[in-house]
Amino acid sequence: MTILITGGTGRIGANVVKRFAERGEHLRCIVRPNTDRLEK
Repeated sequence: MTILITGGTGRIGANVVKRFAERGEHLRCIVRPNTDRLEK
């Protein structure tokens, strides 16, 4: 299953992404362009 997360670089979204990634989930994130908080 692929999980879509909007706001993945925001305060809450970043924590949600981290938790799902730690569980090995497949993620897709929608983020604002030119954000300085983006990691792959």
